[in-house]
Amino acid sequence: MKLTTLSSRISRSLVMFVAAGMAGIASSPAFAGWDLLTVSDTNTLMRVDLNSAPNFSATTIGVTQDVSGTVRRIRGLAYAGSTLYGMTREGDFLEVNPSTGETTFRHSVASTGTQFWSDLAYDASNNAMYTVNAFGDQSLVRIDLGTMSHTVQGTTELEGGGFNGQMLGLEFMNGTLLASNRSNQNIVEMDPTDASFAFTWGSSTSGVTNNQQIAVHPDTGELWGIHDHFSSTNNAALSSFDAAFRSTEIGMLPFGIVETTGTGNDTYGWGGIAFAQTVPSPSSASFLVLGALTFFRRRR
Repeated sequence: MKLTTLSSRISRSLVMFVAAGMAGIASSPAFAGWDLLTVSDTNTLMRVDLNSAPNFSATTIGVTQDVSGTVRRIRGLAYAGSTLYGMTREGDFLEVNPSTGETTFRHSVASTGTQFWSDLAYDASNNAMYTVNAFGDQSLVRIDLGTMSHTVQGTTELEGGGFNGQMLGLEFMNGTLLASNRSNQNIVEMDPTDASFAFTWGSSTSGVTNNQQIAVHPDTGELWGIHDHFSSTNNAALSSFDAAFRSTEIGMLPFGIVETTGTGNDTYGWGGIAFAQTVPSPSSASFLVLGALTFFRRRR
């Protein structure tokens, strides 16, 4: 299905969905109960405390490497149920232990030449992950988690032709596949069946530069992104998007996400982002159990 018909059916409902989610932020803490996982430019899985904004603090989990010690350069993260998956720059699809950073190889989508594979997006309707590459054939690929096989959906090309997109971020929001286009910093709408994309919300959707990977907050429905901060310390930052997909920086991270190559920065991203539930302290866990028991007693 081409995006001309796709957009007319879903874009209005999608924007309303985002607006409703953002309206809920005012009545409930946006950060409560959730941390954020990403991979730093030192190939280290990090857990970011979202309650520490705007100068975020983070806990080092571990180097993203397999049992043999081979370091994995992860560019995308996404959960499918309780399983965390990662995609490397080289095109290796991995299972990632969120407690240690240890990786397990599951599948490869790599082809010849330079690819720069990036983000992951999970579609629960068909139990599949989608990933994309910014160089080479610039393709969108669907990975079937049941069979651990993949299908090339198409080339990330502007609907009607014109140019190919250098997509770094992917995320399903309310059934729509969104992509973060490095070519001009925009959030675009992508057809997952053929990889064509459209500037559904105009050509000025990003308020920050160098957007990388994107993810939807599980509670608020708000779209978040990670981007190069280009501060004096070369740290990264987190941003959030409004209903028109304009982004505003929330705060700076205490580490970088950009690979250094030679004398410059490789601005094709790192790490990805995935929301993870906050691990409660023992006292908090006891309080939650007590609260649950009280609730069920009242219900009887």
